Amino acid sequence: VTGDGDLSFDHADWAMARVSCSSTARSTPDAGRYLSDLPWTSMVSGWGPAERDRSNGESLTGDGRSMVLRGDLFPKGIGVHAPADVRFALPAGCSQFQAEIGVDDETGARGSAVFEVWADGVRLYTSPMLTGAGDTRSVDLPLSGPANLWLVVTDGDGDVSHDHADWAMARVICP
Repeated sequence: VTGDGDLSFDHADWAMARVSCSSTARSTPDAGRYLSDLPWTSMVSGWGPAERDRSNGESLTGDGRSMVLRGDLFPKGIGVHAPADVRFALPAGCSQFQAEIGVDDETGARGSAVFEVWADGVRLYTSPMLTGAGDTRSVDLPLSGPANLWLVVTDGDGDVSHDHADWAMARVICP
């Protein structure tokens, strides 16, 4: 049903819509804690600061754009410029890390990056080189209750120009 009877330009989104069927609060494990909502213990980004819920804007905090990977808009995540290293102290008992990774669409077909996930000093994951013209990847890793998580991005091809790397929807599943 439209408000004015005209269907032209009546586009609507239900972003991150969900239903909870639990009868008691907190009776099931947390659906996830977005890393962009947690404080980082250290942050290094190759050009400008890491951004929360935005792509890397290169100069100042908050100057990034919406995070977009292959046409998909992501409302949560961490945007960096390679080389980058963003570290978090995790809540106790986290059992899973999940994210969508890739070079942000704002770079066009340019840019390259390799993504790494580390927990308590042990590398758990290394992506292939991802480019602005290539695919993205889904990361879904089991964790064994680590205390610290590091999100590392290295340059993929020796040229750091346009290496805007997104950790879209990066979250940990914790009790």
